[in-house]
Amino acid sequence: MQWKLREAVRNVNQTLAELNLEKHPDKTYIGKIEKGFDFLGYRFEPRGLGLALGTVVAQAFQPVANKVKRRTYTMAKFSITMPDEMGNYIQSAMKTRQFENTSEYFRHLVRQDQERESKIVELRNMLDKAEASGISEHTAEDIWKEAEQRHLKRSG
Repeated sequence: MQWKLREAVRNVNQTLAELNLEKHPDKTYIGKIEKGFDFLGYRFEPRGLGLALGTVVAQAFQPVANKVKRRTYTMAKFSITMPDEMGNYIQSAMKTRQFENTSEYFRHLVRQDQERESKIVELRNMLDKAEASGISEHTAEDIWKEAEQRHLKRSG
């Protein structure tokens, strides 16, 4: 069986070479057809035909991608001063975490801070909503029992 596969691969390679075509190394996989394969934006599987994941993702994010492509960024410049100890820490972090330069490292830190701040705002909004909903008439024991029942129902 394996010799048939090798012969088929050889034939495909020969035909592609005659047509001056080549297989893309990242897009070519030779394996069992039962596992399915993507071709021209579709997913072919034993159970039927569907859209390939790449097609679905591309379609879902196309409106966002169009907006991002049109967006231009201006870059702010900062000059900062810090103790040598902090500078040494940054140099070490850049090496161990593979940042190309200090700007990349500081952008990483700012993104982390933005994510943290976003989570804090989200938590504050949840707490405000909970407080605005008023005092529950249920006891702590009632709430606990209801939570246990939901858990048991989910875990089946």
